[in-house]
Amino acid sequence: MSESPALVWELIRRLPGRKVFVLGDSTYGSCSVDEVAADHYGSDCIIHVGGSDQTYAGALPVLFVYGRSHISVAVNGDTQLHGSVVLVGDSSDQIAQVASAFSHLDVYVATPVAEAKLEAFVPRWRDVRFGAVPLGVWWAPLGSVTMAATALPDPLCICAREVRAASGAVLQRLPLETGLVHVGAQDSVLLRRLLLRYGHERPVWQLDPHSGASTRMTSESLLLKRHRFVELARNAATMGLLISPEKSRWAHAVADRLELLLWRAGRRVYRFIIGRVTVEKLANFPEVDCYVSLASPDNFPFDTRDFMQPIVSPFEVEVALKIREWTGAYLTEFQEILSIPLPNCALSEDVVMSHADYGLVRPNLDGLETKVQMAPALLTMGLDGIASSYTTEAQLGSEHGRVES
Repeated sequence: MSESPALVWELIRRLPGRKVFVLGDSTYGSCSVDEVAADHYGSDCIIHVGGSDQTYAGALPVLFVYGRSHISVAVNGDTQLHGSVVLVGDSSDQIAQVASAFSHLDVYVATPVAEAKLEAFVPRWRDVRFGAVPLGVWWAPLGSVTMAATALPDPLCICAREVRAASGAVLQRLPLETGLVHVGAQDSVLLRRLLLRYGHERPVWQLDPHSGASTRMTSESLLLKRHRFVELARNAATMGLLISPEKSRWAHAVADRLELLLWRAGRRVYRFIIGRVTVEKLANFPEVDCYVSLASPDNFPFDTRDFMQPIVSPFEVEVALKIREWTGAYLTEFQEILSIPLPNCALSEDVVMSHADYGLVRPNLDGLETKVQMAPALLTMGLDGIASSYTTEAQLGSEHGRVES
């Protein structure tokens, strides 16, 4: 923010006749695009500077500008990486400079998007066997067979970033002996997403871009902490879906899916459109037993020690309802959650909660009600005026034997 005034003045100088202003009040985090605040000023486009969670699906075109830094990294001798490696980081420029340190391996780069245009969010026809194709093309009315023949398979994505080979080719799947290297700080939310999703099946390393130190990371502690919330979600009778006002991709589709599943499981479900999640906001609804965060994975509130109710993820809800199994592959991306269709059969009996389980049905107990005949209430004249001297105060005082001094 300290450099934003100089940047704005430079943009105004180079773009005469256009209004440029800074949005520094993101409701969730710096990685999200706040289109709601931009709409309040009538913006035509947004320039997002810094890291991104790659979940934006709004109507305004967005130009993503990532940071640049000169990095000189040499992989430590005890890293012991074999086969292939995927470099994942918040900045594609950083990854490109570090790739030379892995010249003895097959290097794949998870590249974030550089620009999100309106054409990228047109309606798409999807078939799990073939991929996706836009519906706006001229040959769309020819039928699903023609569309399936021309559809392209979805590219391989890791944490909403497309994985490409060093030659630039788009991959469909990773080789078996492939490790993941996160280029960034050890407390990065992107590293946490990598560990939760791939820490059980692939080696994950954290590479500090400043010191050049590499550290092998594990996901056991993270998975143990999150497994406790599965039991809390299973025992909850009233669920609240926390929906972000920002235009997040797939969020409303996941909300519809969870609402249907929870309704079939006998739970009460409420939707809350809320900005930044705080203890004070959620404390206003004590009847809610558990909340489900539908914010982007980078903004998920993992630290909920101060909250009255637990906050779980959509994946934990589906594990609690026995739609999925806890295998160690913790799904954080909404698109992966939607990839598995809803079950047509009934849910397991041990997860279905009846109304009597949480007090919605009150039994009728005969003999406990007493009917008492009460006299009708009488209407009396009230006081008139201000509190210091009511106009009827003297009259009432004389009726009760009081004398005004």
